Amino acid sequence: MLNKLIQSFHSGAFAKLSDLLGQGSFKYLLIGVTSHAFTLWMEIVARNWLIWEMTGSIAAVGLVNFWRTIPILFFAIPAGVVADRINRKAILISTQVVILLVYLSILILLLLDTLEIWHVYSLFFLRGVMIAFNQPPRQALIPSLV
Repeated sequence: MLNKLIQSFHSGAFAKLSDLLGQGSFKYLLIGVTSHAFTLWMEIVARNWLIWEMTGSIAAVGLVNFWRTIPILFFAIPAGVVADRINRKAILISTQVVILLVYLSILILLLLDTLEIWHVYSLFFLRGVMIAFNQPPRQALIPSLV
């Protein structure tokens, strides 16, 4: 029984996974995607908590999520065209830098005690635009790495 279990690890899906993890580029992609997903979930909790603390309104929490998500609906297709025509790595780096600047802006305004609800709405709208432009090149790079 144990021998069959060990053999199943050395063949099939586990062998393919082991081969993939042996490739340096895929390993770095996996680390990047995992850390991105982790920070995305942290952002969701922090964003909603921040808005709740600022307003005490469920509607305001819903609105910040609306302003963060709606750009994806309008910019995803044009972003895919841009990703096909421009250096994908440059798009990924520039969108990540803008997202970092969004977070830093919120942090600075919060520390200065000048953060208002419209700041949060507009900055997360910008973040949504950056996500719309970030996803197509990210997804297009995967086949070239595997």
